[in-house]
Amino acid sequence: IQHQFAENLSRLKKEHGLKNHQIAELLNVQTRTVAYYMSGETKPDIEKLIRLATYFHLSIDELVGYVQEDKVWNDLSLKQWLLSLNLRSEEEIAKIKILVDTVETLYPN
Repeated sequence: IQHQFAENLSRLKKEHGLKNHQIAELLNVQTRTVAYYMSGETKPDIEKLIRLATYFHLSIDELVGYVQEDKVWNDLSLKQWLLSLNLRSEEEIAKIKILVDTVETLYPN
């Protein structure tokens, strides 16, 4: 997962046109620490992962490259219902995903 995180951070940095020092400011770390993250030499703590995930509008799982079978999102009737909501923004979609993740955590199969 650490290697995947490094690749994802590098890709996101490029996609968003960011420099290492800008990410460092966001995380309140030194610029070289960001370089270490992107090379896979070290990994950020949970607080920094949360800041990055929030900034890039991703879940922490997506940020670190963790993929698991998502039973709720694969439910066709639920997916159709969610599409019928006409969610317009990534923020609205992210909120629904957080809600579903929370419900799955509280009521695991």
